[in-house]
Amino acid sequence: GIRGFGSNPGTDVHDYWGASLGGNFNRYVGGELSADVFERRLHADGFSSVGEYGITALVPQIRLRYPLFEGRLTPYFVAGAGVAFGEFNDRKAGTFGKSVDADRTMPVGTVGGGIEYFLADTVAVGVEVKYLFAGSQDFRIDGVSHSNSIDSLFASFGLRVFYPERPTASP
Repeated sequence: GIRGFGSNPGTDVHDYWGASLGGNFNRYVGGELSADVFERRLHADGFSSVGEYGITALVPQIRLRYPLFEGRLTPYFVAGAGVAFGEFNDRKAGTFGKSVDADRTMPVGTVGGGIEYFLADTVAVGVEVKYLFAGSQDFRIDGVSHSNSIDSLFASFGLRVFYPERPTASP
């Protein structure tokens, strides 16, 4: 599956893209490895904006599904725990010539849900809302410590392609 959304000023998440690869154990339970890539803007006292913090989260997730209307409409819930890698980039004017130390690896967790509509037995479109728990991350500007919350709410549109798990329905 792939999903994405440009920028969401309500959640401070920018340039969000996600992908997942997994399988269904049965009609109701599945597992997947989710990769989410996005940016957050870093802020610190005395700076209007420090720069952007690019985050890549890799999270194994459990997926609980409940197919409705002969499997055409499927609401689901996801949750998991994994790791994220943060990297400082796109330095802003107030930090030119200053040392910025913000690159980190951190444990993260996710919880969310969505709904998919199957256009065919193997192709679904949908929407997903997911929350990434990452806590506050410390960074330093010229040795002075600052902290920003990296917890993030994702809202995305998605396309999921399935390997045929059952025979195609008759026309």
